[in-house]
Amino acid sequence: MDMPVLYSCLFLALLLLPLVILKARKANGHGGAVQRLPPGPWRLPVIGSLLHLLGNPHVHRAMADLARRHGDAPLMYLKLGEVPVVVASSPDAAREILVTRSASFASRPERRALRALISDDGAGLASAPYGAHWRQLRRTCVLELLSARRVRSLRRVREQEVARLLAAVAGAAGDDVAAAVNVSERADVMVAEATVRAMMGDGFERRGEYLDGIAEVRELFLGFDLGDLFPSSRLAGFVCGTARRAEAIRRKMFELMDCAIGQHQEQQIRSATDDDDEEDFLEVLLRLQREGGYEIPLTMAGVKDIILDLFLAGTETTTATIQWAMSELMRNPRVLHKVQAELRDKLQGRWTVTDDDLPGLHCLKLVIKETLRLHPAAPMLIRECGEEACKVLGYDVPKGARVLVNAWAINRDPRHWGADAETFRPERFEDGGGAVDFTGKDMELIPFGAGRRMCPGVAFAHATVELALAAMLYHFDWELPAGVAPREVDMEEAPGIVVGRKNDLYLHPVVRVPRAALAISSIHSQSCKLSGEHHGASDVQPLRHGGSATPQGQAVNVSKRIATVIAVSAMRPMIGDRFKRRDEFLVLLEEGLKLVSGFNLGDLFPSSRLMNFVSGTAWLAHDNHKNNFELVESAIKQHEERKAAANGSVEEEDLY
Repeated sequence: MDMPVLYSCLFLALLLLPLVILKARKANGHGGAVQRLPPGPWRLPVIGSLLHLLGNPHVHRAMADLARRHGDAPLMYLKLGEVPVVVASSPDAAREILVTRSASFASRPERRALRALISDDGAGLASAPYGAHWRQLRRTCVLELLSARRVRSLRRVREQEVARLLAAVAGAAGDDVAAAVNVSERADVMVAEATVRAMMGDGFERRGEYLDGIAEVRELFLGFDLGDLFPSSRLAGFVCGTARRAEAIRRKMFELMDCAIGQHQEQQIRSATDDDDEEDFLEVLLRLQREGGYEIPLTMAGVKDIILDLFLAGTETTTATIQWAMSELMRNPRVLHKVQAELRDKLQGRWTVTDDDLPGLHCLKLVIKETLRLHPAAPMLIRECGEEACKVLGYDVPKGARVLVNAWAINRDPRHWGADAETFRPERFEDGGGAVDFTGKDMELIPFGAGRRMCPGVAFAHATVELALAAMLYHFDWELPAGVAPREVDMEEAPGIVVGRKNDLYLHPVVRVPRAALAISSIHSQSCKLSGEHHGASDVQPLRHGGSATPQGQAVNVSKRIATVIAVSAMRPMIGDRFKRRDEFLVLLEEGLKLVSGFNLGDLFPSSRLMNFVSGTAWLAHDNHKNNFELVESAIKQHEERKAAANGSVEEEDLY
């Protein structure tokens, strides 16, 4: 937990101590049965157990240490401020809470920041209390928005955004060989863009503003709030000011959502097509709202809440998983090379990685599984005990208590995973652990939770992570910055509800696949410099520099010389030895090859005139085509003149 939060708690304790003593006396006066609470550390008035978290900003690690100090207690009881908290740190305790007694723990505690973010008359899937409204939202998300069919229909979006990621990495690598690429930033942009397109479509005009707003919401929502520890204290809420910030952000986000909804409604009026497979999430929700048929009507405010919830749940967690996977692979070169060998052996030099290539990538799937085990993006699964107190493993869980299932500790429990539970070893899922599944069936591995409140977007997130990692590992070799050894890779975690890397991951990419395409591109890139190296028809002269041999002791650019030989050898059979404008033709041919084989933004957005206008490829191609044809006509005219001068007899014919 952050130091400022703890200091604020200590200050607040002095102010609230008299009130707490008064409440305690009143409670004791009422009497009641003695509760058998789980074991836990000692507590102080007002601040409770908060001192035990001092010095460790990562709550999941602090809770795991406390559980070990209490004899690996499967359940532990604490008071964080005025909030009773029960922490589950074993698979058996997790099963009791998430599955066996899931109805008693199906709600999540209300947070002030989240309450201020949602609409006045609505609540999203993550924040709605358990009941008919929540079940309806869950059914809508599972069957309509995040179904396997819907995830498959979004493959075009995923593949295009991954292609943009690769182009950005390759461009950064090409600009400066010595510069490292910020993999964290590139992954974050890719996930955010893919998510906003899946939810609001390609044509949302204010997408950049919405993504900036999501970043603000993420910063607010994923941090700790003093008011959550002292929910009855208005002073705590006033000091942190989270609710005020959340209300301001909500107004901004809902105004942007109104814009997106209006844009979709206009498109629906203009469009006559009704293809469910091409719908984005917002289109689906607007269609469901029009059709009606729900027990609880789906309001426009409810639509906005669902979209915002899915953004918060789906972007940060997916990005964190990609970052941790790349980090672990860089720390373990043996595993990295094994995964790359599998990819390159299966794809055999293909230009792109698509969804169709992912089945059968056994090693990659093991890497993702092991990453989710060691680095669950949400390490603490948060629940709330319902209207009545209940028993878990023989202990009493008080009514209204917050229940934290420490998925991070459970995923690293040496009693199940062995002595090397802290080690990144994907092969463990082959050594008898292959049957362990991360979709909520096995409590030993619960990165997405389990039971009623399990994350409904597992398939959506997994498809993005798998495709992004496959493409990055297939097309590039990755190297650490100079002087950094694999075991020295920074693995420090950022504090918060979603735990990603504290510091961005910088790596050196080396373009590797497809080799044939790279070789052709290399030859093409050299051919554009041929104009100063042709001196007549001699085969020898292209291998000389300025008409003379390379000086003794000076290095020779072999790539450049080979490119020259290949280009000239190809040109002479086509247009002969005596074409006067051969150098001009070679330069224009190189320009044309660059246009054809290069990256064109308009190809990714074929329906956008703006993208074609920005890239300017069509204009360049038109000019190149016109100039090339003018040179071809010159070559034809020269051949006809030669044939006329020789009275029609030509001993050695070229292709013309």
